[in-house]
Amino acid sequence: AALCRSAGYWALPYPLAERLATPSDVDVDGLIVVGGPRPSATDGGVDLRWGTVDIDGRRALVTGRGAVGAGFVTELDLTPLDDAG
Repeated sequence: AALCRSAGYWALPYPLAERLATPSDVDVDGLIVVGGPRPSATDGGVDLRWGTVDIDGRRALVTGRGAVGAGFVTELDLTPLDDAG
């Protein structure tokens, strides 16, 4: 938390929390928490392999992205991975 707070203080536009939450059993560079019928995230401009998890624990891989909008937000195309959580 202190690392993320410090980076935010200096306005570092980098997904530190997402990188720190990377699962060890999936070949991804970061983990994004998503929800709703149109998942989106603030990963615009960061070209990494992303995984996602929703509130029910369903995991997916990000296989595509929409156009980057305001605040670096982009809609995500997901491929389900498993229901293991």
